[in-house]
Amino acid sequence: MPSVQLCVQHRSIPIISSLTHHFYDIPILNHESVLSRSPIIGVDHPLYFIAHGNFEENVADGQSKRNSYESNYVLKLADYLIHQGYEKSDITILTTYMGQRQQIQKAMNQLKHLKGIHVTVVDNFQGEENRIILLSLVRSNADQRLGYIGVDNRICVALSRAQNGFYVIGNFHLLAEHNETWKIIINKMKLLKLIGSGLPINCPNHLDKQLICTHPNDFLKRPLGGCGLQCEARLQCGHQCPLTCHNTSHNKIVCQKTCLQKYDDCEHVCQRKCHSTTACLPCDETIQLKMPHCEHISDLVCFMRKNNQLECGVLIPYACPSGHQVQIRCCDLRNQQLKDRLCTHPCRFTLECGHICKGTCSTCFQGRFHRQCDQQELIVYICGHSRRQICHEIGPPCQEKYIKLCDHPDEPTVPRHANGCLVYECSRYCLNKCRHLRCTQRCKMECDRNPCREKCGRRFECEHYCNGICGEPCIDCLPCRIQTLPREIQKAIHSKNIRNATFVQLECGHLFETKILDKLVDNFEEQTFLPNGFMYIDYPRCPECQCPLLRCKRYSRLIKKIHNKIGTGHVSRKDLSDSLKNDATIKLHLLTASTQLPEHIEKIIRKNLDNNRQNIFGTLFVHALNLFTELDNNVSDERSKMLTTIYEHIKKSDSLFLTRQQWSDIEYEYNRLLFISSMRKFDLKASDTETLNDILFGSNPFSQIARQTCQSLLNPNSEGSDKWKSILPDEKTWMDFERDQLICDRKMAMCPQGKHIIWGNTIDEQQSNCPVCNMEKESLIGIGRGARRVNNPRGRFLRP
Repeated sequence: MPSVQLCVQHRSIPIISSLTHHFYDIPILNHESVLSRSPIIGVDHPLYFIAHGNFEENVADGQSKRNSYESNYVLKLADYLIHQGYEKSDITILTTYMGQRQQIQKAMNQLKHLKGIHVTVVDNFQGEENRIILLSLVRSNADQRLGYIGVDNRICVALSRAQNGFYVIGNFHLLAEHNETWKIIINKMKLLKLIGSGLPINCPNHLDKQLICTHPNDFLKRPLGGCGLQCEARLQCGHQCPLTCHNTSHNKIVCQKTCLQKYDDCEHVCQRKCHSTTACLPCDETIQLKMPHCEHISDLVCFMRKNNQLECGVLIPYACPSGHQVQIRCCDLRNQQLKDRLCTHPCRFTLECGHICKGTCSTCFQGRFHRQCDQQELIVYICGHSRRQICHEIGPPCQEKYIKLCDHPDEPTVPRHANGCLVYECSRYCLNKCRHLRCTQRCKMECDRNPCREKCGRRFECEHYCNGICGEPCIDCLPCRIQTLPREIQKAIHSKNIRNATFVQLECGHLFETKILDKLVDNFEEQTFLPNGFMYIDYPRCPECQCPLLRCKRYSRLIKKIHNKIGTGHVSRKDLSDSLKNDATIKLHLLTASTQLPEHIEKIIRKNLDNNRQNIFGTLFVHALNLFTELDNNVSDERSKMLTTIYEHIKKSDSLFLTRQQWSDIEYEYNRLLFISSMRKFDLKASDTETLNDILFGSNPFSQIARQTCQSLLNPNSEGSDKWKSILPDEKTWMDFERDQLICDRKMAMCPQGKHIIWGNTIDEQQSNCPVCNMEKESLIGIGRGARRVNNPRGRFLRP
């Protein structure tokens, strides 16, 4: 069969190609494309053999070899080439042993700027090529063994992979003595003077600065790839490059010098860091200038003078309408937008929640609309869920879908159209058990076992014993972490034998001595279940953080007892549901149509039309605004200020859930404006006018007592003079809104018959009958077992 032997190579430059010519029977020619390639930057020669005598090492498995000197050398050389501007994809590190490849790769993974360079063994690189090849031969030993680096085909593959640059490191004295092929190649390199104990490198910018790297650390003398002289290039900003000599681009270098460019419209220079790609920011030098409006000499920023933004920062005394003496900026006194908002005197008013208001006279509208309390409180819903909210906020009911108290892992499927938080009753057998006692009831029933009194017998790996109670989750070893425990726990441990001390860890993470917690829970049960048969709706709480104890196995009997009683009852919500909830959406549409509301307020109201409780408060809010808009025009200024303050607060909080104090403030202000309007219609005595001004415009909050005084001065003979004007519609009270939250604040109780959940303030210790049970007609909303049930093979939901 006829055949043709190829004799023209297109891969390597001629000097590299000549290394393998003796492997072929015919002359090998070089294609013209390999004759004009660029030399390797920073290295004197495109081909060089680096000779050394450092011995190899055996890899742990004994099947491979490695040479730490060579791996360190090729990594330092690769780093040097990267600093010359070569890409990591241009470089390949070849080695003859897998152990050497693994060592190089492990070291490279710790050097992020080298990670990505291809490292492989010669056998896996057949048929491939790259711009620059670094070859580590590895073998160097006293036994004069070459291994398979003496095989001709492997030698041919190793020496023919490079295109433009080829650098080989190895013990060439050993190779030349024990292998004829290597002897031919090494003798050729000696004739060309391309073999030595170190690689000759040069500075690309200063060709006379040459260095022979005989040791890997010699490359560190050229940290950026160039010599140690200062770089003389200029950056785009005009400043000199701050680096030492290097061969990489200046485009990515960030100048750290000061700009110092002179401004066109003042005598100052820019003091910021150099920013050649962007314009200088306005001059921020501080200057002293005489203010044109007040004659004060004030410090201000230079660009404010150029922009005619002259703000006098001199502090001057100011007395607010409430009589507070404070220091304010001179320019703020002339700012009409800040009128009535200048006083920085602390409010310090005692809010309805009992905390001190942290606002100022201005932020609290001279004490007429206080900012929200910055404290948070934990509220617990009657279903058992809890959440933290702003102190005394009249917020929403529970937003969870359901509550499940048992420890069985399966999750129930929630009904699609569930309304409110559902109570899941599991029908499996209770898991509350230990070595001594076991509950025989279903999960949904009250446990028939008492809390175990025995100590847990588990022994930890540290040899200490668990200080928990038998059958309950173990507590992390207390002796091992005694220094981190609360002082009370440390005292309890030191006061008795640690082997006998027992503690209970609650779901909130707090730790208590068993007998102390048992006593607290017993007292809670005694106070919750009244002698007359009523039961206050509440759960035992953590003494430290007040979180409800729902999953503490020790008290599961009490928790299930409470939950089951709640599940049998109905909540009487007649007042609020009949007059507000059912018609809230209709009323809200009608009211917003008749009230001119700011766009952001109307947006907040309308986005919550599907939320019943938000809808109710939207109706209440718009109703209150209508009351304000119906006031006479002679109080338009005072009304406008109050409404603006309310609008700003709601926009900031993005909610209509105000605190009880804020709703009271709105009601107080409405009554105050009613009397101001009446006062301006009458011609009063000077003494009466002065008294009314002190009450209506003074620093003290307007109250019902103040209202009575005003009424006696304005119209003493009018009927109903003691009647306070409420902002609530349909003669409702704030109690109606509070009870609609359905929270455990010891104001709701279960009747003795177990049918109704009633407002606790109506309970008489002597009564034994439920007032709701005695009423023939009552609008009832079920929340528990009296409601319609949803069947489930492993349990059931109780839903409204």
